[in-house]
Amino acid sequence: MELPRPPLRRGDFHDELTALSGAPAVRAEAGSATIAGRLLAQFRATPDAVAIDTGAGTGTGTGTGTGTGTGTLSYAELDRASRALAARLVAHGVTPGSLVGLLTEPRADAVVSVVAVLRAGAGWVPLDSGHPTARLADQLARSGARTVLCHAPTRAAAKPSVT
Repeated sequence: MELPRPPLRRGDFHDELTALSGAPAVRAEAGSATIAGRLLAQFRATPDAVAIDTGAGTGTGTGTGTGTGTGTLSYAELDRASRALAARLVAHGVTPGSLVGLLTEPRADAVVSVVAVLRAGAGWVPLDSGHPTARLADQLARSGARTVLCHAPTRAAAKPSVT
């Protein structure tokens, strides 16, 4: 009979995941206990490593938040793209604690969007473009999200539900 393993401490869990993934260990710096802070530490520790690989090609990252739908993005490209998008979100009134609708397909730019929302200090509300317009509008109304991030393939679903 095997005894249950004792619960892992947070550092042990991180070390175990790092060992399983084969990625270099990156410890969050003091004061970067937020998810965004930990992501930024990873971006800066391994800027040339592949952060996103959609399996649909290579090297489409531009660092501007556009052209990130397919292919691969390095951590440096993800950093640049998410920083630019986060700045746009803040410029459009997104504040820490607010919610942003995320109406994207599973592509690299969806990851850029999530990271940008986190960098802006906000949270995201996942939306499905396959849902009826009335459901999307209801989800936005109930959540209080006043900003929606979408891309070309989902823009048509977003227009009727966003006023």
